[in-house]
Order: sequence, then C-alpha cells, then structure tokens
Amino acid sequence: MPETRHEKNVPAERHQAKANPRVSRPDGHEGRATCAERAPRQGPEAVDRLIVRSHLPIREGFPRAARLLRRADFEAVLARAAVRLRSPPLRLAAKRNPIGAARLGLVAPKRALPRAVDRNHAKRALRESFRRARAGLPPWDIVVRVDGVKDVAGAAEKLWAALK
Repeated sequence: MPETRHEKNVPAERHQAKANPRVSRPDGHEGRATCAERAPRQGPEAVDRLIVRSHLPIREGFPRAARLLRRADFEAVLARAAVRLRSPPLRLAAKRNPIGAARLGLVAPKRALPRAVDRNHAKRALRESFRRARAGLPPWDIVVRVDGVKDVAGAAEKLWAALK
C-alpha cells in the first residue's frame, strides 16, 4: 500500500542543512564573498560599502566640448569643408573652428552598417582614437562618416596623421 503524506506524517523537526554537494568548501573561491557578506544591490546601504580605489588611473573622457552635437554644426562642416580625406572605410570632412580645439562628429548610417553592434563598435573605436590624438590636432570641426567595419581604428590613425 503506498504511503500517503498527511500532516500527521510530517516530522516537526527540520533536517540539518547539508553542505552544497556541487562545490566543496576547499575548492570554493576563497576571495569570493558569501551571501551574508555581499553588498546589497540597491538602497542607501550600497553607497556605504563602495570601495574607492585611488590608485587606479584616471580615465580621460570625451567631453561635450570635444563633440559636434547640433545638426547645424554637422551641416556647416559638410557644406563648407576645407579638407576632405578618405581612408577606407572612413570619409572625413573638416573646417576650422573659432573655439581653439578639435571637435568630432560621427556619422554611422544604417545603410552602410545595418547591425547596431557594428555601428556602436565603429563609433567607439573612432572616439577612442580621436581622444588620444586630440591634443595634437589643429582646431578644426571634424565629421567622420563610417562606411564599413574593417580596421576603423587604423584608418582613423591615418586620417589624424594627414590632418596634422
């Protein structure tokens, strides 16, 4: 006769917790925090537990002052470009600006790069390349159009060298 489970058949005492059979303690990661030590994911307590690491290098950013943001700025550069260069897969148009520092505008159209991941990768590589070369560039407004994904960073370095 099969055993039925009713309240009267359930023991009142709980079993002792067993060690996790998948990861034994000696093989576990010693530096990893246990659940009790882990910081909360959100809330005011999370801020108190942040670790500030001052020994890490400060990352140079790409400030708003170094970007072309308005449509009118893009159109002005493309309409009145003093310099036009091509280094496949990139096309560059540039004109002098009165600000005194180089500024960058990026165009990565869906027609040329249908996948968003390719557009984002190309723009990220261009921004990083420009950030490194910006100090040595003349004070120009620069618009770069991306037509492909092959060696964007290498092509950008050639363009910056040609602008100097």
